[in-house]
Amino acid sequence: TGDAQVVVFQRRVRYLFDFGTCELGWVAEDGGGEALFKGTVQLQDCASGTVPADLELSTIFAPKTDAQRAVKTWLRDGRGREIG
Repeated sequence: TGDAQVVVFQRRVRYLFDFGTCELGWVAEDGGGEALFKGTVQLQDCASGTVPADLELSTIFAPKTDAQRAVKTWLRDGRGREIG
């Protein structure tokens, strides 16, 4: 939910958005481009001026292997915030 628009100002294109909730699909791939697992992430209160530290997000995926369960635990415990 929210608003988005494309604005041309001084011959430059600007992308403006203000989302209450935005859901994005993602895929984790290995070095060869093969999909390892996929899921969704929900961003809450995300706007064009938002810095990464201000983002509220939750990640959802169904792990099938021990490695995937380790990633889910890593994300759940907040260590995923170390990225960026």
